[in-house]
Amino acid sequence: MVLEAVMIVVDNSESSRNGDYQPTRFEAQADAVNIIFQSIVQGNPESSVGLMSMGGKGAEVLVTLTTDPGKILDGLHRTKRQINGKSNLATGIQIAGLALKHQEEEQRLVALAKKMKKSNITIDFVLFGDLDDEATQKKLEAFNKAVKAGEACPRYSHEFEEERARQEKAAKEEEEKAKKESLSAVPEEGEASGSGDKASGKKDDKKDGGDDKMDIS
Repeated sequence: MVLEAVMIVVDNSESSRNGDYQPTRFEAQADAVNIIFQSIVQGNPESSVGLMSMGGKGAEVLVTLTTDPGKILDGLHRTKRQINGKSNLATGIQIAGLALKHQEEEQRLVALAKKMKKSNITIDFVLFGDLDDEATQKKLEAFNKAVKAGEACPRYSHEFEEERARQEKAAKEEEEKAKKESLSAVPEEGEASGSGDKASGKKDDKKDGGDDKMDIS
C-alpha cells in the first residue's frame, strides 16, 4: 500500500455548467472526486487528499490534505456556488505543487519525530507570539503528535497535578477565612441577653433600696 498525498483540481469555470455530462460537467466532476478519494484512502488509510478549484476568480485551495471525506464534500458544495469565469490551469497546477511540497516537508518531520521517539528523545516546542501560519502550525502539531504518540509527558503531568492541588488548597483556605470573618461579624446571643440582665438587675436593686428606706422611717 503506497502512501500518497494527492491534490484534486476541479474546474468551476462557466464551461462546467454544460450538460453534455449528466446532469452537468461539474456534478460529474464531483462524483469523480468522491471515487478518487475513496480509492486513495482505502488503498492506504494514512494517505491524504486535498481539493482545489481553478475557475471563478482564480485558483484556490478549498481543502488542505485530509483523510476526512466530509471536508471534501463541503469544499465541493462551496465550489458549486462559485461557478464562473475561465479556467486557470497553469496557476492551479503551480499552487497544487506548492501544497504538495508542504506535505512532503510535513512527512519528513513526522519521520524524524518517529526516529526521535524510537531513540527515547523527547522534544518540546516553545512558541513566542501568535502562530498565524496555519501550514507551519499543522506541521508542528503533526511532529509533536508523532514524537509523543501513545504516551504522556510524566514531568509536565506531575507539574500540572501539583499546580491544580495548590490552587484547590488556596481556594479552600480563602473559603474558610471568609466563613470565619462572616461568623465573627455576627454578635453572640449571650452577650446581648447578658447586658439586659445587668440593666434589669440594677433596676431591681433601686426598687429594693427604696423599700428599705421607707421601713426605717
